[in-house]
Amino acid sequence: MHGVVSLLDDHNSQMVESLWARIEREFGVRGVYSIPHPHISYHVSGQYDLDKVRTVIEVFARHTTPFRVRLSGLGVFTGPNPVLYIAVVRSPRLAEFQHELWHQLSKASGHPLEFAYRPARWAPHITLAHRDLTERSLAAIVRKLCTLELSHQVTVNNLALIYDTGSTEEMIYRTNLSEGKGSGPLRHIGRAESVYE
Repeated sequence: MHGVVSLLDDHNSQMVESLWARIEREFGVRGVYSIPHPHISYHVSGQYDLDKVRTVIEVFARHTTPFRVRLSGLGVFTGPNPVLYIAVVRSPRLAEFQHELWHQLSKASGHPLEFAYRPARWAPHITLAHRDLTERSLAAIVRKLCTLELSHQVTVNNLALIYDTGSTEEMIYRTNLSEGKGSGPLRHIGRAESVYE
């Protein structure tokens, strides 16, 4: 699956990567290493028109200023293939950001992963372990990590396109959000500016 994400800053990336390494070292779980960089995902799809997606990202980034979000501890997506993650607080600002981005990207993609990423269902997170995570290893990892302080602040200041090659996921494009004073907290991209209406 391909995805549009925000990469974490260096400090928070190092924190997540150290947890990835600890989980592999102590529990032998390393499925997360197919992901190139720690990130927050907004839209995931099995098919993207790459030129259109890049244009959407560029236009969206030009009209959006950076903002801060807060991490809030461990969480688990349950099911036959569980996912362990760091939860990101779904603030009104972050929810609005993802909702508008989803709307624009869905016009440039086929087969979006709607169950987890449609705005009404979306749970922002940073993946710690998945794919080779078992019921037993999940329980052991949560016991080990449950005392960690994970209430960090993260600045959302970029958008990136992660492309699934079939064997790995690669970042093939990244752009920063606008630092311009006139952009406001988030100005909706109206019909006149919408890239694929």
